[in-house]
Amino acid sequence: MRYRNIVLLILGIGIVAALAELAFHAFLPQYSITQRSGPGQITLYGIGLAAILWFTVAVARINPVAFLVGYLHDWRRLVTGFAVMFLIAMAAMLLLHVSMGIVGTARFSNPAWEAMTLKVWERTVVGLLVVIVLATTEELIFRGFLLRYLRWNDTLGVTVAAVIVSSAIFSLLHVIALQSAIRQPDYVPLLFGLFMFGLLLGTVYVVTGSLACTIGMHAGLLGFKVIQRKTGLIIYSPDWFFGIRNNGYDLRSGPGIWLALLIAACAFVLWRHWLRQRLWIETAVAADPKPGQGIGFRLEGASTGLSAAAGADSRPGGLGAAAR
Repeated sequence: MRYRNIVLLILGIGIVAALAELAFHAFLPQYSITQRSGPGQITLYGIGLAAILWFTVAVARINPVAFLVGYLHDWRRLVTGFAVMFLIAMAAMLLLHVSMGIVGTARFSNPAWEAMTLKVWERTVVGLLVVIVLATTEELIFRGFLLRYLRWNDTLGVTVAAVIVSSAIFSLLHVIALQSAIRQPDYVPLLFGLFMFGLLLGTVYVVTGSLACTIGMHAGLLGFKVIQRKTGLIIYSPDWFFGIRNNGYDLRSGPGIWLALLIAACAFVLWRHWLRQRLWIETAVAADPKPGQGIGFRLEGASTGLSAAAGADSRPGGLGAAAR
């Protein structure tokens, strides 16, 4: 039932998005929902958020305001989770680039560093702020809503299926944003890289019980890319293992980053007990979709009077009952 509802929701969003694209083509041909920035991208995200808000209230019977209030009530862990994961992601990307430097794939650009003006720093900071907004939006959609809705209990089978399916949808829905790259030879590897990216983020959400952690991880991984593109401080040499080709690069299309993302996901599973004791905010489970159920927070009454949802996952350290 839940998977059928998600398919219908995606079809509905696709139809509305197609109509929006036709409207752009007729009245504002300079814009498109396939653009990675500007009014087109904002329109696409707006359609997705509006549809999911409607679905959450009308179908899942969950009050989204109560969900957000629950996080704000535990704001210290919210901030801590975001900051910790952001720094871990940045450190991991730095370590990856050090490894790439050792094998001769990446090197530091002295001329670029000397050209770092105040304007360049300002553009970089603005780019990071935009990344945080986009990461927050995507995590609310794909983890806070989609993964959570598909994970109707905390058993291992349901949990793994929810993570895999939500990651696949996360990857496939980027077909719209990456439409111009469909004919490129690295398109399929890039989609697989996006799937692995979603797999890591889904794992982080489940093992930490904090959407703030996934936002921090998402923003940190993409933030490093933004810093590189805005500053040009790193020069790459072609290397298929890291997704770097003569005509450009996207590390997500290389086996190197796939392996790194898989190792990171396994590490989070292994350290889940330690992480949840310090960062856990909510159950990351959508229970029976009836009024007053489906939201469970660490702090009693955090969700405007809604008590914590029943289930073993409400105890720190759970990836699923079978995994404990």
